[in-house]
Amino acid sequence: MKKITTLLLALFLLSSCTTPINVNEATTTQPVFMSTENIVTGYTEVIPLIYDDARPFSDGLAAICIDDKWGFIDKNGKEVIPCKYEWVDSFVDGICLVGVRENSVKVNRFGYIDKTGREIYPFINEYVFSPPPGDRCLKNLICDGMLKIYTDGKWGFADYSGTEIIPPLYDKALSFSDGMAAVYTMGKWSYIDKTGEVVLTVNYDNVESFYEGLAAVCVNDKWGYIDKNGTEIIPCIYEYADKFENDIAGVSKNGEATYSDGFINKSGEFIFEPQYNLMVTFDNQYFARFSEGLVAVENADGKFGFIDTKGRLTIDFLYDSVSAFSEGMAGVRKGGLEDGAWGFVDKNGEEIIPCVYSHINSFQEGVTAFSLGGNINSKYILLNKNGERIVPPIYSYISDVSEGMAVVQSEYEGKMGFIKLL
Repeated sequence: MKKITTLLLALFLLSSCTTPINVNEATTTQPVFMSTENIVTGYTEVIPLIYDDARPFSDGLAAICIDDKWGFIDKNGKEVIPCKYEWVDSFVDGICLVGVRENSVKVNRFGYIDKTGREIYPFINEYVFSPPPGDRCLKNLICDGMLKIYTDGKWGFADYSGTEIIPPLYDKALSFSDGMAAVYTMGKWSYIDKTGEVVLTVNYDNVESFYEGLAAVCVNDKWGYIDKNGTEIIPCIYEYADKFENDIAGVSKNGEATYSDGFINKSGEFIFEPQYNLMVTFDNQYFARFSEGLVAVENADGKFGFIDTKGRLTIDFLYDSVSAFSEGMAGVRKGGLEDGAWGFVDKNGEEIIPCVYSHINSFQEGVTAFSLGGNINSKYILLNKNGERIVPPIYSYISDVSEGMAVVQSEYEGKMGFIKLL
């Protein structure tokens, strides 16, 4: 595998660089610098492509899979947690949820480990991860200094040391946010603090977590907002209501969970009069959310543009699809799903990267991964914000860059490893 990657890389360099490369010296751990017009910098293949599957680095460790077993490596490629788990999540705050299989075709025991592999909470979490779509209890299992635990059909909480703080007593439990967690038992919702004491009992059919001092609540299929005293600050008149973020929340009266009528402030007033047909959503969220001060909207002709928090159209309706802004850039597509192509615009609407790519990711750490074709044999590249290639098309997959590194997949054997950007 290492020889194949080295040979491909060397051949590419021989055909495109102004200075010849010695094939025997182009090892997988040497920096590769490009000097052609559209390839401007380099990368290093720091961890060999030997894994069946791999995920980007998080909290200093990356999940890797060999023979259907998952473990973790550090940035030197050292296996710090052996490949012995059937399922793993990513590390958050130095803790990771992992799963094992016991006498079952499904992964049916879950526990938490630290970055040394030490089990900080025993494998008694019996929740099989095949819940109904959108089960909120599975979100943010590690959050705000608390771990969600589950056994005998009930939810509770432990602290980051693995000490059980709140016993598993609840049929449902949302994550801690603003120092409180919503829990459901005996047909009633309430909010508890981190000692397990009930600090607020509410009479609503459904609730969400508190964000910026307000929580969305629902009665008779209509949503509104309460404060931490339980006072209904914004009446339950909406079909859907998003969380508050930067003092703004998306709300909808039209009965479509994928569209929003507009955005309200904490007084329940629209921050600008709704004037566009639809608000698009990203990342499977119910509502569009402002990202870096802009949000995408759709006109009556099905074209997308962007508005600011004053409702002013800042980028015209020119595109057939768009993504949210990230690091000052937003993905835009011209054409349909089958024949369209993606590029990027900046906040002024200037098309920085032309719409010529079949697949894009958001910018992360100054770069983005592109697919050069729309089929299984397509190659991936990495581009910077000037549209310059910094990794050539020799990999069949490149992940988002995280902590300066990205997962790459070889073309022929399908194995995965890691590159580091220089």
